[in-house]
Amino acid sequence: MVLDNLEKAYIVASMLLIALAYYIPFTILSGARDFSLYLFWLMIVVCEIILSMIVLYRGGNKDEY
Repeated sequence: MVLDNLEKAYIVASMLLIALAYYIPFTILSGARDFSLYLFWLMIVVCEIILSMIVLYRGGNKDEY
């Protein structure tokens, strides 16, 4: 399986979003009493959905399937 640049960027961005999804709530937003933690999780989910849609719509290496 050969990955193109878009797929490599998607993997790196997804791993970064997962790391941020655990790091920020336990450090910066640990004492949040308002909707900031909810908004942060919402922002992370929306970013992951947008990234996934971009990769899916552009497609991968169709010659391998």
